[in-house]
Amino acid sequence: MTHVFINEFKLRQRKLPLPNFLELEKVKKHRSRAIESSREIEEILNQGHEIIGIDCEMFEFDQSKTTEIGIGRISKSGIRVEHIIISDYYNLRNSKRVPDNKNNFIYGSSTQMTLHDAELYVGDVFGRAKYVYGHALKGDLEQVGAKVPGQLRFDTSTLHMKLIVAKEGIHKSRRARLSRLCEIYTPELNDTPYHNAGNDIYVTGAILKTLANVKYISEFLGELNDSEIIARTKKDDIERILSTIPRLNHDLDKLINESGIKVADLLEDKSVIESILTVHQNIYRRMLKYGNKEFWLDKVELGLVGELFTQAIPVPERVI
Repeated sequence: MTHVFINEFKLRQRKLPLPNFLELEKVKKHRSRAIESSREIEEILNQGHEIIGIDCEMFEFDQSKTTEIGIGRISKSGIRVEHIIISDYYNLRNSKRVPDNKNNFIYGSSTQMTLHDAELYVGDVFGRAKYVYGHALKGDLEQVGAKVPGQLRFDTSTLHMKLIVAKEGIHKSRRARLSRLCEIYTPELNDTPYHNAGNDIYVTGAILKTLANVKYISEFLGELNDSEIIARTKKDDIERILSTIPRLNHDLDKLINESGIKVADLLEDKSVIESILTVHQNIYRRMLKYGNKEFWLDKVELGLVGELFTQAIPVPERVI
């Protein structure tokens, strides 16, 4: 229930802030999924398949202009990459927002193509690809209009984000730049000139190969300390409740001021109490989980919330 009407006053449900940390069972599930994802990539390569990758560079002042395309091919034996310079925009050079490394491809020789020919080539390559990889892959595929329906995609930015969530047991993580992932997973490639599409797709492929190493991922995740995770989650949950109680009191003060109900009358009216407990049951349920009124009084000024909390205890069907 998102709200109730009390004497025509609309009392809305207050939601707790999002948790900072995951509960133990969710941490275990995320870790299991991270291992399974690593094993999936490892098996694809061990079975002799290639995973085809793409990276695009655009003109910094007009992102619609694709200046370079990098295509990578990961196999069990290694990584092969192509670097395509778009001749239509050869003279467009980046410098202010990103460095100009168009002519600094270090993993082979560059090839020049018109944009039209490059798009046809990329479309043919990815039209036949069964497995696809990249860093922020969706944007690069859309940049060149490549259609890959049904193919299995591996995005290193997403894989890393999920791995950090699993490792640290946190609710969410931000996506990281390719250079940051290189520092973590392939530090031997840190000196690679970034913002060259060929170099970037090589580094992305090397990162993906590291992420396909189940033994490495298991060691990266480390051991779980169950009791520490349980204690941390509990502390986080209590802090979220504490931050919400003043807001609940603010809402109840507004109810009293605008509805004309006196506090004493409110506390005697079982139907009003039931309505409030119903719309706030997500908070009271958690409060009851951790302690009695004295427990919470030691931590925060309870106000009217405390009075209702006392009323909530005899009616567990509404709060548990």
